[in-house]
Amino acid sequence: RVDDRVTPTPPVNPLVAEMCPDTTKMKVDSEKMCTQIGCTNELRVVLPEALTKTPGMYRVAVKSRGEDATCEFTLPVTSCDQRPTCSDEEKLVAGVSGCASSAEDQMIGELYLRDLPPEVALTIERDGAVVLEERFSPTYSSGQPNGAGCEPRCCQAEERL
Repeated sequence: RVDDRVTPTPPVNPLVAEMCPDTTKMKVDSEKMCTQIGCTNELRVVLPEALTKTPGMYRVAVKSRGEDATCEFTLPVTSCDQRPTCSDEEKLVAGVSGCASSAEDQMIGELYLRDLPPEVALTIERDGAVVLEERFSPTYSSGQPNGAGCEPRCCQAEERL
């Protein structure tokens, strides 16, 4: 016997509902076979290449949704165990790419903001001097990695500086 109960739609993250309104009016089809690919709600910030390869002591600061978050690290790293020290990884994540490579092949990776901010103020300092200061309003899009009718629905944007 086929279970004819309607599967309730799981609650939508309020940030996703705010930044990525569901224009498709997605319905979950309980009889549809769906894959289990996951996705993350995030804003990905890609930094200019010239900035990402310059050695020094870095401080990345963002202000979004009225709150501040920072990450501090040194480039190059001497070990892959050296992770940036971030004040709030629920809000901001930073990293160094190529940690196992030679110093000249290492670079700052992308920044990820998880609170889906409508506006961002970003400041990057190297050795105490401001090397990048940007304000931007990202445009988010909604996606379903498992196809229409399948959860999850995630909200993402990319900002190239």
